[in-house]
Amino acid sequence: MEEAVTCFVCFKVYQQGTRDPLVLPCGHTFCRFCISAVHNTSRGNLICPTCRKDSGIVDISQLPICYPLASLSSNYNDMKFGWCRNHKEEHRFWCEECGVPLCSLCLYANHQQGHSVLPIKTVMENKKARLNKQLAHLSDEMMQGRGEIYYLYDYLTTKMKQVLSLEEKIDLLSADTDEARSVEDILECETKVKVVAEENKTWLPMKLCDIEKKLKNMKLGNVTFIENLENSESQASLQPLEGEHHDTRRMRLDYREGRLLLHSTSHPADGYLSVKMPSEVFLELGVGGICLGRVYISLWSHLRRAQQFLALCMGTMGPSYVGSCFSHVAYKGRPKETLCCREYWTESDGRGMKELLADLEWDDQYSKEPRQGLLIPLSKLIDQHGFGICTRGQTGATFPCPFGEVVSGMNVVSAAVNHHPVKEVIITHCGLVLPELSL
Repeated sequence: MEEAVTCFVCFKVYQQGTRDPLVLPCGHTFCRFCISAVHNTSRGNLICPTCRKDSGIVDISQLPICYPLASLSSNYNDMKFGWCRNHKEEHRFWCEECGVPLCSLCLYANHQQGHSVLPIKTVMENKKARLNKQLAHLSDEMMQGRGEIYYLYDYLTTKMKQVLSLEEKIDLLSADTDEARSVEDILECETKVKVVAEENKTWLPMKLCDIEKKLKNMKLGNVTFIENLENSESQASLQPLEGEHHDTRRMRLDYREGRLLLHSTSHPADGYLSVKMPSEVFLELGVGGICLGRVYISLWSHLRRAQQFLALCMGTMGPSYVGSCFSHVAYKGRPKETLCCREYWTESDGRGMKELLADLEWDDQYSKEPRQGLLIPLSKLIDQHGFGICTRGQTGATFPCPFGEVVSGMNVVSAAVNHHPVKEVIITHCGLVLPELSL
């Protein structure tokens, strides 16, 4: 009976409200939550997770509720308190002292007298209420944490602008001092330095205790975590991949005319506030609204294929991989096994099948031996936008022009490879991993 009242996608029993059983035009039934998730990740197309037919439904509210199934599910939920192994009767009571469920015969024949016994349905409702209260408290703490982040981000952005502005003034004053040729020039430089020092006296001595005081005034709760920043000697950074393709270039940050500037990598960034050249992206994979996890990929940015892949992850040229499904698994169960995707999506035309950039690399000079995690192109002539993620290496073989490598999330790739059919696996989200800031 449980299978009949369970959604095929999330494997949860139908319930009135967010998990109403909705019937698609093809006849298959799923809960409202899963259908909404599929609708959101399929760019407005409602495709059946079972038969893959497009229902043509744009508004989910148009779908009918299967009321007989909803009624059956309600009765099933009422009954789902378990059964006594000794007496083959349903558990209807709960002993608070023993912490065990009881049937009627257990209560009156075998159980110790004098214990506090309540109807099991009441106990479950009370426990649910307590859990919801705890979750609401955690939600409040989460919102409080967001407030702290917003404040700190605003503070750090302001501080960054002040530091970069001061850096510009120091450079100019250093040049003026070096070029001074008279007493008047030196005295003028001295005056300017005093003015700059006075201007920055209000924020240069700013210490972490002052930040903590401000946060406490905002009533954002416990902010002792800030103290750890002062003593921390470690910096979060991605470990370089083995090989010559890891991009370590940095882009200098600057502040001019009231704007934060990010300089070209051709300008030296040593000794300046800078960020690493963005080269890591992520793909979030899902099946029927259920998230499988995220795959993190370091791109070899000097290759045009990597630049095209970055554009499709970011959507900066219009199309993106969001909503795309994987087409097949090449060499499944054998060396060179590869999870393949042959499409992207556009807002205007739907599924796209053409490359975005011309002159994409393919020659032997770019070839590499297959190994787990390599990001590879699918073809030289067709599907130039497509990509594959290798899951099994092969000594002595070659892949033409790999352009990146998975740095985390191969377990998610394996889960996608093992899902049948693989076309149900969809890229639900994708984008850029923000690089770290450094001096």
